[in-house]
Amino acid sequence: MRGMLLDEETGDLMVQSGGVVIGATEQQTIGLVLQTAPGEWKESPLLGADIYGQLGGNMDRMWPQQTKKMIRACGVDVKNIEIDDDGTINIS
Repeated sequence: MRGMLLDEETGDLMVQSGGVVIGATEQQTIGLVLQTAPGEWKESPLLGADIYGQLGGNMDRMWPQQTKKMIRACGVDVKNIEIDDDGTINIS
């Protein structure tokens, strides 16, 4: 999937040589789904995995499966999401 890229630090559109940078957006899309909470995307109110809400507590057992469905709904093919004992999220 190709589209406009965002700057990782600021979230603004990446501009190079006076134009918007176009590239692969799969990783960017996954990151946005993980970071946003449900309701932040007005056109898709159920979209948003709210990873920050999972920090410091017990992980929801259904969270990986629900997140995989959300990412797939955005057009990114995800086969598996696993959470290691140390809290590392592996997406393949």
